[in-house]
Amino acid sequence: LINSKGEDTSAPYGFANAVLRLISEENPEYLAVVFDTPEPTFRHEIYKEYKANREKMPDEMRKQFPRIIEFLTLMGIPTIDKVGFEADDLMGTIVINESPKETEIYLMTGDKDFMQLIRPGVFMYAQGKGGAESEFTSTDGVLEKFGCRPEQVIDVLGLMGDSSDN
Repeated sequence: LINSKGEDTSAPYGFANAVLRLISEENPEYLAVVFDTPEPTFRHEIYKEYKANREKMPDEMRKQFPRIIEFLTLMGIPTIDKVGFEADDLMGTIVINESPKETEIYLMTGDKDFMQLIRPGVFMYAQGKGGAESEFTSTDGVLEKFGCRPEQVIDVLGLMGDSSDN
């Protein structure tokens, strides 16, 4: 997907389609997008090799990022980021500080680490691909996938290790 100026627009196109589909199918009352910042986090200060094996974002994708921010701005969708913290930390903080209030929280991510945050009123949401239905993971879904309760996921992942985090 290249525009008339020769710019690759595949990432903003895919991102915009996912957000528009989410809005169309799920009609969320509130919606925010959480991002990492390029600066190191407190984990890098604790362990210098944190995520040392993870590939950097390709330059072509990095160049498309401003278009994603522009789309979110035009849509009136707030973004959340904080230097020194990963998006994961911010999403976890929102879950801990906002639940179990009356608003249900759906974390749109495929990152298995988030399964530790699932509880009554907090779910993981994955859009279906290729015509498949979207998937909602609840506490029962965590038990099915990991064989443990959400609060035990951190222990299971700790025992398994994660090469992407080094």
